[in-house]
Amino acid sequence: MNPFKDLLVRTLLLWVSLSVLARPSGAVPKSEFFRFGERAGDQKLLKKDDFSTTEIKLQVPLIFYGQIYESLFVNINGFVSFLTEIPNFFNVQFPLEYPIIAPFYSDVDITRAGNIWYRETSDPRTVTRTKNELKKYFGAAEDFNPQGIFIVTWDGVGAFSQRSDRLNTYQLILATDGKESYAIFKYADGGIQWLQSDGKDPNMADARGQAGLISGDGRHITLKGSGTDQVRSLDKWSNTGVPGLWVYRIGMIALDENVQEPDLVSEDKTEESCASSGSICHSNSVCEDYDPGFCCSCQSGYFGNGINCLKKEEPLRVTGKVSGTVNGIELKDADLHSYVLTVEGRTYTAISRMPSQIGYDIQSITVFGTGIAWLFAKPVGDVPNGFALTGAMFTRTAEVDFPQTGHHLFVHQRFKGLDVFNSVQVNTEITGSVPTVPLGSKIEMDAFNEEYTRVKPGQIRARSSRVFRLQGQTIDTPFTVETTIDFDECRWRPKSTDLNTVRLKVAENIFIQYDAPEQIVRYALSAKVAPLEEADPCVEGRQECGQNSQCVVDGDTFRCVCERGYEEVYDATLNEAICLDINECDTGRDNCHLDAICVNSPGSFTCTCRHGFTGDGFTCTREASCEGVPCDPNAVCDLRGTVPRCTCRPGFTGDGFFCSKDQGGPSVDEQRDCVDNDICSPYADCLYDDAVRGFRCACFPGYSGDGETCTPDGQRESCGTARNCSPYGVCTKKNTGYVCECLPGFTGDGYTCDVSSSVTLPPQQPPHQPQEPYPPYQHTPDDSRLPYETPQQPYPQDPYQQPGHHRPRPPYQQPDDTYDTYQRPEEIPQYPLPEEELPGEGQGSDVGWSEPQCLFGACWCPGTLQYNRIHNRCELSSSEISEVEARPLPSCFSGKCICTLGYAYDSLHHECRPDHTPGYDYSIKGGGHKVRVSCNEVNTCHPNAQCVYQTFSKSYACVCDAGYEGDGYTCSSKIDISCDKVNICHFNAQCVYDDSALQHVCVCQQGYQGDGLVCTPQDECSSIQDCDANAQCLYESVSRRYKCQCNSGFEGDGRTCTPERAASCNIVNNCHNFADCIYDTYALRYRCQCRAGYEGDGTFCNPTQVGCNVVYNCGDNAECAYDLTASGYRCKCREGFNGDGFFCRSSRSCREDPSACHPQASCQPDALSVFGVACKCLDGFTGDGYTCQEAPDHEKYLLLINQGLSVLRMPSDPRGGGGFPIHVEPFMTAVGADVDCLAGRYYWTDVRSSSIRSSKYDGRERKPVISGGNIGSPEDVAVDWVSGNVYWTDSENDVVAVASIKNGKIRTVVKGDLVNPRGIAVHPGRGLLFWSDWNREGAKIEVSGLDGSNRRKLVERDIMLPNSLVIDYDLENLCWADAGTHKIECVNLDGNGRRVVMTEARYPFGLTILGQDFYYTDWNDTKIHTVDRYSGFESGARDPPLGGSGKLYGIAAVPPHCPPVANVCGADGGHCPETHLCLPNGRGGRTCACIDEALENKEAPSCNDYNY
Repeated sequence: MNPFKDLLVRTLLLWVSLSVLARPSGAVPKSEFFRFGERAGDQKLLKKDDFSTTEIKLQVPLIFYGQIYESLFVNINGFVSFLTEIPNFFNVQFPLEYPIIAPFYSDVDITRAGNIWYRETSDPRTVTRTKNELKKYFGAAEDFNPQGIFIVTWDGVGAFSQRSDRLNTYQLILATDGKESYAIFKYADGGIQWLQSDGKDPNMADARGQAGLISGDGRHITLKGSGTDQVRSLDKWSNTGVPGLWVYRIGMIALDENVQEPDLVSEDKTEESCASSGSICHSNSVCEDYDPGFCCSCQSGYFGNGINCLKKEEPLRVTGKVSGTVNGIELKDADLHSYVLTVEGRTYTAISRMPSQIGYDIQSITVFGTGIAWLFAKPVGDVPNGFALTGAMFTRTAEVDFPQTGHHLFVHQRFKGLDVFNSVQVNTEITGSVPTVPLGSKIEMDAFNEEYTRVKPGQIRARSSRVFRLQGQTIDTPFTVETTIDFDECRWRPKSTDLNTVRLKVAENIFIQYDAPEQIVRYALSAKVAPLEEADPCVEGRQECGQNSQCVVDGDTFRCVCERGYEEVYDATLNEAICLDINECDTGRDNCHLDAICVNSPGSFTCTCRHGFTGDGFTCTREASCEGVPCDPNAVCDLRGTVPRCTCRPGFTGDGFFCSKDQGGPSVDEQRDCVDNDICSPYADCLYDDAVRGFRCACFPGYSGDGETCTPDGQRESCGTARNCSPYGVCTKKNTGYVCECLPGFTGDGYTCDVSSSVTLPPQQPPHQPQEPYPPYQHTPDDSRLPYETPQQPYPQDPYQQPGHHRPRPPYQQPDDTYDTYQRPEEIPQYPLPEEELPGEGQGSDVGWSEPQCLFGACWCPGTLQYNRIHNRCELSSSEISEVEARPLPSCFSGKCICTLGYAYDSLHHECRPDHTPGYDYSIKGGGHKVRVSCNEVNTCHPNAQCVYQTFSKSYACVCDAGYEGDGYTCSSKIDISCDKVNICHFNAQCVYDDSALQHVCVCQQGYQGDGLVCTPQDECSSIQDCDANAQCLYESVSRRYKCQCNSGFEGDGRTCTPERAASCNIVNNCHNFADCIYDTYALRYRCQCRAGYEGDGTFCNPTQVGCNVVYNCGDNAECAYDLTASGYRCKCREGFNGDGFFCRSSRSCREDPSACHPQASCQPDALSVFGVACKCLDGFTGDGYTCQEAPDHEKYLLLINQGLSVLRMPSDPRGGGGFPIHVEPFMTAVGADVDCLAGRYYWTDVRSSSIRSSKYDGRERKPVISGGNIGSPEDVAVDWVSGNVYWTDSENDVVAVASIKNGKIRTVVKGDLVNPRGIAVHPGRGLLFWSDWNREGAKIEVSGLDGSNRRKLVERDIMLPNSLVIDYDLENLCWADAGTHKIECVNLDGNGRRVVMTEARYPFGLTILGQDFYYTDWNDTKIHTVDRYSGFESGARDPPLGGSGKLYGIAAVPPHCPPVANVCGADGGHCPETHLCLPNGRGGRTCACIDEALENKEAPSCNDYNY
């Protein structure tokens, strides 16, 4: 081309580009600002650096994040503040700790250029303009009439220090009517010309300008680009559609919300180009237009992705946090710091606060260092490193596998780009285990290469194999690393296929170290990124990779690896490997937070925080909750700590529960109550009082007063039964009965004891609360009061019961500890002392005595008794003991009570009783033998002695070590003696003559090490040649030496290994009868494969399912299609529906797709649905709205009650007539109760016959459902009427079990960590199972899936004796009656929103719900009580129908219709095999569970659960 012509073309292109960029941006012209300056009546900030106004009183209060502010401060550095002035510039990243509103937070200096103007106005023109402007963007502003407007203008302000070459201009408008407030930010066209000042600290650059609103309580919001290079575009961007104009509603914001963005702004669908959207590019980049779209590229001298650009060869930092669990040790926000020398491609990474338990082990996790090394590797030629591709904005997952040791590690990193200081931010989550590295050891690693392949736009994968070894060792530990990187790639730029794969070369100067004193792990790596020297193997290899797989370069070849979210499975029918979706949620491969719900999807999964929590699912924090607090409509709910509090809105006054119009002004009259002030008596609680609609102090039972002052009641229950003495008092018997007396050094009435001035004590605990005289299931001496029932046992005893017949053990009684008699002072027993040991009626005042108690290391006696040190007892001062005790007194040794030889300790009577030791003369009074506890029980030997068994005495004794002398309990200094005269050598040593020492010395034998006096084993192996062919030489952390350890599939001592039971089928044939053991040529291992005509995993085979093309059995919204995996036709949900083909549910909202609902259902509002609406069955139908069936017409509005030998029924409405028994059986003890609302049947447990029974509501068609077998003592019962299963708690076997109603087959779903399982409830729609545990040392309520999976504690605080559980389907609550706290309480199904429904229930046992009311049975008065579900008010109690006697147990209500729920097991048993139970798992899936009989039958083929 002609050079002149070429120059002309270039000039024209440049002119066109400049013309495009010079076009008006549409930003706010300065003339469009609200009027400011002297002519507008503004005040001007003094021209000083770091300066603020004094407090400016507002004419109309401003509401900001729900708080009322009557003043503010204007600060020079681009913001207004509340509470205090902030004149200085703090060089930190948002958020600050104070409430501020910042249009542009930076270090402003107006000493040379610019002015800052401000005023408050109610000028009608300004008010009208503000009102009209806000109405355009907020629906809530339609009726907003601002009364006060505060305007601040930063006009042409410069940066520190006295800069005037570039100036910034912006304005802040705050509008309020005293009840609501708004903020408007305006940025002039070209108004942001500088981003940061020169900085006052020469060693640290200033943060880039930041813009946002900060509440001061942790909530904040920043404007787009805040703190980044793109903050310069605030005048071009907007949240209103008008460039440079930003508006927010900032006033009455709830505690769990943030300021509101405009809600009347439509999206701008302008075609993306450099002219319209190029401002996203970095200031050191160029924007390139494509057809369509545009991309950003860093200018020469810079590198990055065009959005983030860094100057080449400048060092930088990477900072972040590391959390997770490694080898069972939790890491919580460990600090990660990395210093990068970009010119060399060398990174120095350190992780601090690393616990010493895993510090040395962490050395092997080099993925911390390699991720940053790839990001800033030195490029060879034009090959891009990680930062050039991603701009440090990407997610990186790495799976590290140690095949030799079986350890596996998962690392998830989120690189968040550059922060305000141009440092890279990264957060790391790590989970799994790594091989143990000996303490003090370092590891070595050779240079390695890692190939990074771009498998699709925005995703890069790498795979590498490496080894590490301990420094100085030759044994290698191999491991593999699979890495996946996801990032936003500019989709418009043409891609070159030349650089689809690059090679990361990590040099051999790898430095790895754990600094134990500093608790820091350090990694230093040098890396280059270069093109492949050979042809890219994936150019051709991609053609061989199948569906859902990707080609990844591995060295000089390639591998087909499954896409993320899929795993490789060998398909014998296709004779090849295929990639199937991984259910990350069920297999534990998700990284969702503990308080999040994991939902699987093809190739991926999503994490959603549970109700009551907020976050992204990977991190969830508890939301503030005001549920159940009845604030006035003119009040807002707030939290102080975790206690809800109501505050009247501006313009109203009151206590928050009742607010009235305030005629005097907008300030809030905040009541002083016990929520904010600790004003309650030590014997009172701060409780919500419905009568006064507020929190008030309430005295404990047994005390009276106003709550701020509480005094003991005059008539108090005897401490002999109530055990209600002060922690510093004791229960003693007087002529008038048992009374409490304070201990020596204390004053008071015994129920309340205060410390004397001469005694110093720890803080006093609240008094022990009285318990019921007869706790449930506790035995009393009298067994003959009733023919079928005794108060000591809640279940009537069969008078004809034969000896040895099963009797339920008392599950509510804490077992005695016959050894641990030591108790803390606050736990001193308050049982009355035996009458024969106390001065009292019938005894002379000079002969009484009692046993002393141990308090603070000293013996004390109650009342006027004095301590007798000789006899270790309390006596009256005038008593004379004339007789020597016939038995010795017990003594305390190492926290246990012991007796002398010939006697055994009796914990019940606290005395020593003869144990009939042969040869002992019991005619000798007083005992007196000094007993020493055997050293094999308590090691009391001297440090230089050993506990040795002596055959002649047939007992253990302490013997001094060789070279020491003494009785073993005391050993003297070492004796200087030669081993040739006395054998002092260890048994693994020999005595030899040492020519250098000129004496005989002890030398350890071969294989042992030490000084000869003590020899310990050396390493068992130094290489795999020392071990069995099926073993490895590995380090064992317990013995701290290398040992031979058998390979997976083998067991033994490492020297000899034999196949273990779980070995492959070629070693142990564990295949099903209808399967063969075949060799898998792809997986290179033997496996079981079902024979033709059968399907399964080989260890369990079922006859091949008949295809739906033969027998059509698909569910609604499903179709029959060919399944390649199953090699046949299977049911599959149609597009737009999710499920397994038998049970399909719409993936769309019924508002968008009404056809998603069943024909007999409608789309109705549902606050619990993610869509805000849900399908609900019409009246007369039951189901979840997606599947509805006609509701059967059964009896309704009934109460069914168990009363021991009788089952009674009565109408729920007292006006509905009387009740009658539906079943009476003399030797029955009916306890638990529930109904099957679908079948119209009542279920109850009979603990006497160890069975679960059922009948119609009127008693007809009575039959046993579950009986015999392994069932022990069935406490409570719950029916999943959708799946057709019945659940129960078993307090004898300490399990929770389930059985099929149809065939009675049983499966234990929960076992372990149960003491006394009691109440139970199920939620069929959610697939959740709830049960309570009457563990007196730690009562709790737990929850799991109906299959027992995902078990967790729901309630464990402030709970004592939780009895019956019940589901409130309207509120999605779990409710329970607690016989220990005397309350009925409820909690959300996720454990949040706990609330007290009522208090002062005397001894509630059974609990049910019907309509507006709770119904509960009470052991104290044998009545049925009715309580309003919402107010907690109790109406009159009712007597049960005639026909029963004794205590009332379980109660169940018959509703008018079943709750509108369904689950995956409701249709055809979830299509599980008939040998299995279908159990919902609580996550939308199901488990086809083996029954206990199949699991326990060792001779039958093994049975496996199937999870779907």
